[in-house]
Amino acid sequence: MKICIVGTNIAGLSCALECERLGFEPVIYEKKFVVGGNMESPLFCTRKEVNYIKDKYDIELAPLNKLNSITTLGCDKEKTSKGRYGYIYKQGIGTNSIENQIFKKLKCKINYGKHLDVSQSKKDFDYVVNAGDTNIFPLENNIYEPFANTSIRISDVVGKFNKNSLIIWYDKAVFSNCYGYLIPYSNKHATIFLIVNSKSKLEFEFIWQRFIRKINNNFQIILSSDVFLRLGKVSSPRIDNVLLVGKTVGLYESFVGNGLKRTVESGILAARAMIENKNYNTLMRNIIKCSGIIPMPKVVGNHDFRY
Repeated sequence: MKICIVGTNIAGLSCALECERLGFEPVIYEKKFVVGGNMESPLFCTRKEVNYIKDKYDIELAPLNKLNSITTLGCDKEKTSKGRYGYIYKQGIGTNSIENQIFKKLKCKINYGKHLDVSQSKKDFDYVVNAGDTNIFPLENNIYEPFANTSIRISDVVGKFNKNSLIIWYDKAVFSNCYGYLIPYSNKHATIFLIVNSKSKLEFEFIWQRFIRKINNNFQIILSSDVFLRLGKVSSPRIDNVLLVGKTVGLYESFVGNGLKRTVESGILAARAMIENKNYNTLMRNIIKCSGIIPMPKVVGNHDFRY
């Protein structure tokens, strides 16, 4: 059986790892010259999520830091809660990122600097796993159902931070239909995210300027990048011999956990569907229901992160 995996993000590498465990060595293609998704940033995962991945799929990931403090700032109120909330990880191309941790568990090689057209490559393989970071293939095949446009600004900042703390900003009176949060890498380095739904680029920039003035913190912005997403979900995660995983099926890392769990799971279930001849659409039914970025939790002020 010839299996091709296009992309080395979390879902693609999870699929490759499960393929190897089931006795098959996939062919992996990556258009960049490094392992990892396009977005390099810290990621918060709940303890429940991390334990689920470890216990059910035997994938143990080393975090950057533990998260034991959450501060919410909004509507002129501030609240800090302490507890064993979870862990902070890094995603992207860094040496200690989630992608590189999974990659180190693999035996198969990766073909770097090669962009494969999924529609063409499906003729050369028994199965093709589309683990890219775009929804082009689902759109071309009329199985992608968009429901929102979201703009995200990701800014690396330096200053003084508590590496075990997450900070959330929300204020509907000032920042309509958006929220921001800060996740630290260390006591000196952090990343700020601003998530804005259904706004033009000009409105997005205006909201960003208001946001920076409002939070009024003592840090310096080193680098910023913008991501514009057309959120949605697919009507079917499989087309012929092409299986969609991760972002291509609408699974984005959510604000407060559960995104990593679903992303890893989509890759593993794809491998099992191909090798064990299972119905991938059936396996993914409950996961697809949760596709798309989850908005601000309704009880964020009380730090209730259940969905």
